[in-house]
Amino acid sequence: MTDDAYGATVAKRRLSRVLVAMRVRAGLNVNEAADKLGWRRGRLNRLEANDWRLPEGSFVRDLARIYGASSEKTAELEDLTRRASARP
Repeated sequence: MTDDAYGATVAKRRLSRVLVAMRVRAGLNVNEAADKLGWRRGRLNRLEANDWRLPEGSFVRDLARIYGASSEKTAELEDLTRRASARP
């Protein structure tokens, strides 16, 4: 595995962990967060369990919005999304 692929894997794992922490900090459970976005519960479960192919930037931005993320935190999430989507 190349360094770029490893970096994408680590970024994807970190992104999932950060999203879980943000949801908990916002005081929402998985069902409440999914309902706010009109998502099926499985989508958010897969995102948080790092069981997804590539992160969708729009999904991450929607989650940042409902979790009340600052602009700096949103920029960090977008950077992680970009790095997680990198193809070697």
